Amino acid sequence: MVIDRVCLCAGGDRSGHRKPPPYQDKELRYVLEQSGSVALFLVKRYRGNPMHEIAVKATEGLTAVREVVDVDDHAELFQRATGHRCCRTCIPMIRADSIYFWNYGVSKRAVLAHRSLTNNARFYAKRAQATSESTWANFMPMFHTSGCGMISLGVFSSVARWCCSSV
Repeated sequence: MVIDRVCLCAGGDRSGHRKPPPYQDKELRYVLEQSGSVALFLVKRYRGNPMHEIAVKATEGLTAVREVVDVDDHAELFQRATGHRCCRTCIPMIRADSIYFWNYGVSKRAVLAHRSLTNNARFYAKRAQATSESTWANFMPMFHTSGCGMISLGVFSSVARWCCSSV
């Protein structure tokens, strides 16, 4: 199943480094519209940011966004869809993901194709000399291209064991 996704980033860190401000409703709406996302996964609040309220404002009137799911609500998260839903065909050169870089100004977008994501992960695993005897520990967030794309797909391409941390 292919899920178009968008990450609602809360920004800031404990090191004192300046971070871009957290997405608010206008920025999130822009990313949702540009990415063609059909679902948004979030938590109600994060680092004091009212994520759910931001999402409600951002998705108002966006007919493409069919679901807004709270990942802490397991009944909602793991609910099975009713009726027949047709998954789109996976073509190697079509967009698999869009990454948005929000740096003090206009959002910048990188478009990643299925083939480029899987090849990069396979090359990464090969360079790391991963085999079916390897165990990979994943400490990267699963919304991040490194955690989701490189590590997850790298593990699958090398048929290694995978340990995911819940940090």
